[in-house]
Amino acid sequence: MGAISVPITGCFTAKITELLAIKESLQFAWEAGYDSLVVETDAKNAINDIVYGTEAFGVAGGIINDIHMLSRNFVSLSFVFVPRLCNTVADRLAKFALGSLSRDIWLE
Repeated sequence: MGAISVPITGCFTAKITELLAIKESLQFAWEAGYDSLVVETDAKNAINDIVYGTEAFGVAGGIINDIHMLSRNFVSLSFVFVPRLCNTVADRLAKFALGSLSRDIWLE
């Protein structure tokens, strides 16, 4: 199990921010040597766009393409919607990243 908190500089929509977070998590997991991964997020629209390819153009489309490329590094990968109230760890990490200037990693 692992977690990462990365500050993202810029002004982005919630969906773009979630997609960037998912992309960063896949990169982190691959670099850490994981071959199976479950990505939990409260961003249902982001998951739908990744899984069903509903957003193919613009900034979101580029990030989704990067996510698909990174996805090829895993034997098993799933994206799971978890309501924010049930995923307090992710919510705390996101809030922590808002005040952080560095990339923070936790591994178990």
